[in-house]
Amino acid sequence: MMKKMRILFFLCVIPISIFGQKDLESSLISSLLNYEHSKKNYSNNDKEEKKALQIFTSILEKAITTGEIKKYDNFKQNVDTLNYKLTSYISENKDIKLYQLSNKSMYHWNYLQFAS
Repeated sequence: MMKKMRILFFLCVIPISIFGQKDLESSLISSLLNYEHSKKNYSNNDKEEKKALQIFTSILEKAITTGEIKKYDNFKQNVDTLNYKLTSYISENKDIKLYQLSNKSMYHWNYLQFAS
């Protein structure tokens, strides 16, 4: 019986760990939702909120630096739903791009990307 359970475990868990990886956009959406959840539920625990914010910003930075954020329609819809605003601006010389994510509360995040 134990041998069968081990085989079943490996047959279920290994494919999930190999093929069940999230793509960057879904990770970005879930981290934003987790951040919003932590703001509401851990209002007396700043440590959890800061950790959720740090995870979200690191994934957002990765999406920007890889250039993938341009294709993220689902993320843009979720941002709008949560009353955030994602904008980008390009300098006149086109050597600097500013990404700005903000909402009506106090959260305001900027990221500068320099042309390579």
